[in-house]
Amino acid sequence: MIGIKKTFSAVLIFIFFAHLHSIEIIKIENPSPDFLEHYEKDKQQRPDEYLWNPLQVGNHWQYTSYTGGIVNTIITSDSTFNDTIYYKKQYQSGYYLYERNTDSAVYIRDIYDFDNKPLTTELFWDSLNAEPGTSYLSYHNPWGTASLWETIIMFKYLAYLPLFDDSTMVTHLARYGGTSGIEEFWAEGYGLLMTIFGGGHSTLTAANINGVQYGNFVAVENNDILPTYEIELFQNYPNPFNPTTTISFELPVNIANPVVEIFNIKGEKVKTLKIENWKLNIGKVIWNGTDNYRKLVSSGVYIYRIKAYECESKMRKMILMK
Repeated sequence: MIGIKKTFSAVLIFIFFAHLHSIEIIKIENPSPDFLEHYEKDKQQRPDEYLWNPLQVGNHWQYTSYTGGIVNTIITSDSTFNDTIYYKKQYQSGYYLYERNTDSAVYIRDIYDFDNKPLTTELFWDSLNAEPGTSYLSYHNPWGTASLWETIIMFKYLAYLPLFDDSTMVTHLARYGGTSGIEEFWAEGYGLLMTIFGGGHSTLTAANINGVQYGNFVAVENNDILPTYEIELFQNYPNPFNPTTTISFELPVNIANPVVEIFNIKGEKVKTLKIENWKLNIGKVIWNGTDNYRKLVSSGVYIYRIKAYECESKMRKMILMK
């Protein structure tokens, strides 16, 4: 897609995420001015190839879960409603959406009446062009329930993606709804790369985008359902809090080096709390509102999760109110 490709892949890089059944996202550190200029010019000349959510009939994304199960997402058709073209994106278990792109956002037809307003025909869905630190509400969630979810754009960076043999912009975001939370990684021009949910993850292993195939598809009879959580992370208490709060959890057997990570609303890690001596896989840690340098942090919304070598928990929010 993007004309940069391996021409610029020799810059300093590191592997951002690499596990079994995972996609390589190789972050480009300190890209040169020439790199950035080339990228922006190419984007201006071919904007249709730089959509975060590429929509074309026949586009097909195949994901592999951490257990080895296969999940397919396919754009099966397009249709016109109110003089607007929508693309039918078929997800696992028969769930589907009609989506359309604009310059700044993705919208869907409200066929499921997510907002409980029968006269609504279209809903805001996503805004992957937003800058890091931006948050917004939408009905975007992986289970299709009629509830508002909050999305926070955490990080954006240029990365080289071996699956596509291409360098492009990657967005790392977090979504929260009720007691659930997930993380997603999206690539400009290619769509969703990876989803992290509870103790597992689902990653892109093959795709056919705008007529070009990447990777090798696996033929399966039945699509895999998202695995259940392996780490149970509970809402902190009290919440809001000042200055201390307790974070409780249940951990799976035999995980290595679990820690609680706390981020500010900009996605910056402010605190890492070691988890030690939990009994019967049930434990808790206390955060006293300080960062890793033992300085008090400011009032606001913070995000926390449990991370171990083998897996990660869902992410939750808490509010420090002074």
